[in-house]
Amino acid sequence: MKRDTKEELLKSAKSEILKHGYRKASVRRICENAGVTTGALYFLFKDKEDIFASLVDDPLTRFEEIIRNHFEKIDVSYLIEELISLFFRYEDEFRLLFLKAEGSAFEDIRDRIVDLLETHNRNLAKRITGEEPDQFAIHWISHEQLSAFMNLTEHCGSEEEALEKGKDLERYLKAGWEALIIE
Repeated sequence: MKRDTKEELLKSAKSEILKHGYRKASVRRICENAGVTTGALYFLFKDKEDIFASLVDDPLTRFEEIIRNHFEKIDVSYLIEELISLFFRYEDEFRLLFLKAEGSAFEDIRDRIVDLLETHNRNLAKRITGEEPDQFAIHWISHEQLSAFMNLTEHCGSEEEALEKGKDLERYLKAGWEALIIE
């Protein structure tokens, strides 16, 4: 099977899922729009879930790596800049993950990312204050961090604009963190 058949299927699947969402995306339409048979699809992919994973795995892995690197550096500027850059490089794939994944193995992706942030925030707060932090505050901050990032990328039309607005986001996140955890 030629490499471009796989690429055509991925391109068609991305378009189909962006339009209809994962749950309502049709394997038949994906194949029709790619100009291949369903047999060709099943030769290259196990199922619709495998196609979806092929679209989003790499950007998601990079997203998680950036967050984990932030844990070591504790640098909000780095985190925001790297995530914005990644988002605009893989804008469609992140829209698939965050807006169109219902019914897929990735439908809980927001919770998975919040859990990752929560672990980091809890450990950081304990390291800074020497005390066990309030679990609700940690959970809330973690949700706010993800929500703020998603709103930033959703409402900015370009990477440059998002990077500029990201400076305000950084000030907001730092001030909230200091007010709730450090004081």
